[in-house]
Amino acid sequence: MTAWLLDTCVIVDYLRNRPEAVDFVRRVDDRPAVSAITAAESCAGARTTTEERRIEDLLRQLLVHAVDLNIARLGGAHRRRYGPSHGVLIPGALIAATAQIHGARLVTRNARHFPMLGDVLVPYH
Repeated sequence: MTAWLLDTCVIVDYLRNRPEAVDFVRRVDDRPAVSAITAAESCAGARTTTEERRIEDLLRQLLVHAVDLNIARLGGAHRRRYGPSHGVLIPGALIAATAQIHGARLVTRNARHFPMLGDVLVPYH
């Protein structure tokens, strides 16, 4: 069974009821995960109290991985290596490191944001 780590763009698409995202998340056999970074980015994007509640309801259904020292170190190394050449910022670097440390496959629409990962899943465009 594959462990899945959902990127922020997939969560946003799911919350906006994009059919491809909803279908993918519902088809996942095990409990999908997100980085605490994705949780923060999702909460920051809430525009109304209703959206805040939907985000909180979704986050309760997901496994949320905290950013620990191992993830911070690896994320920092990714930023240092890929920042200048690929524009990788700390949030993306930490999300990638979370996937690696937890042995999860990252699910994203933006594979180019994750040059440090060899095997991301882009389930829709």
